[in-house]
Amino acid sequence: ASASLSRDGHGLAREIGGAVQAQVDAFDPVETSGREILRFVSAELDFDGRTADLAWLDELPRGPELSFSQGEGAVSAKVEASKGRLLPGSELHYEAETVSLRKGFDAQSFEARAALTVDLEVVEGQRAPGRGEVRLRRLESFDDTETDAPWFTAPKLSASLSASDVDLVEGPGVLRLASLELPELAVTRLSAVAPLVDGVTIRGGALSGRASAQGSNLLEALDFDFALDANGLSLRKGETALQSDGYLRAKGSLDLDARRVVFDPLHAKLQGLALATSRGETADNWVEIAGGRAELELESKSLKLEAKGRIDSLRTLLAHLRPGEDAYERVPEMGFGSGEVEYELRVRASPGRMRVEVEELFSGAVDLVLALSRVGEEMRLAAHLRRAKLGLVSSGPDQRSWKPAVGRDWFESKRAWVFAQLEG
Repeated sequence: ASASLSRDGHGLAREIGGAVQAQVDAFDPVETSGREILRFVSAELDFDGRTADLAWLDELPRGPELSFSQGEGAVSAKVEASKGRLLPGSELHYEAETVSLRKGFDAQSFEARAALTVDLEVVEGQRAPGRGEVRLRRLESFDDTETDAPWFTAPKLSASLSASDVDLVEGPGVLRLASLELPELAVTRLSAVAPLVDGVTIRGGALSGRASAQGSNLLEALDFDFALDANGLSLRKGETALQSDGYLRAKGSLDLDARRVVFDPLHAKLQGLALATSRGETADNWVEIAGGRAELELESKSLKLEAKGRIDSLRTLLAHLRPGEDAYERVPEMGFGSGEVEYELRVRASPGRMRVEVEELFSGAVDLVLALSRVGEEMRLAAHLRRAKLGLVSSGPDQRSWKPAVGRDWFESKRAWVFAQLEG
């Protein structure tokens, strides 16, 4: 014989077979209702069966615009409970070929489908804590575009969970993701990510990589390693647009508790680079980052970047630091010609503020140290040309006037002099 289980008309499981022993202590049904009744129940269950469609989970309290479907699969459990609490030795196994989870956003909806295996157990501890393993044999995510192909795929994912307490009445206590292993992932359409980034339009490009985390709390540190295929990549936000071919590779970590992302090391080669801002348009440039480190603070939206590498022409980038539609023509080439330029720089940027320090800038014709700071429309720029033993400083909203530096030995400590000008 077998049995079925339902809740408010929704099928939960069928083909259930096994043994159940239960004892119910006396209680007042007027004073006690809902899950509080479990405080008066002690039970032992040993069963297996098949789960029904998971649509019934939509009736449970959780985040808005989140829905479940499919999820039919095999389930087995050995459970011992006393007065509303699961006891050590309790375990559950669940396996389904397809589980679908759909999340709605203002601009777009996403659907994730996975082949899922779940193993949960209650272990010995002060309050009988729980732990579990979740393994996805296949994870795919779809958006609302006309194509049926997934925009995100991961052939394998495993996660370890832990709960400080397993109480059937109060809930699982502090639930943590203790470890995560995502050995392979691919984002084939970056445009699907655009709704998650306010005001940004993304076209082209693809991402591949891996991610993992270990420790008592997954949110403390998530390590990743990814490669961005930038061929045909186009980004736009407001009046700023960027188009490029090339690649970007990075390793790093994500700390969601501190809301910080660190990329270290960072390598990139962007070719056919076209940049359009309110200060002009430039094209046919390239930038290479041979080694760098970047730190992004998500809360304050501030960026720290240290990098070295080569660039096709400094002139095409300086054009966007000056106002005017004819910015490109107004920026002098400063002796760099059309040849490549080696650089080593540091950038500090936050909303309304920016500071750029170029430790070395060398093209064979010119070797200099350069620093720039910008607060709103006010900008200060200082430069030291080592071979010419010449220092220049300019300040104001448009940098139309340059003043030569004075003093006997300022060029002997060029770096300190240049950076000091930003504070003057």
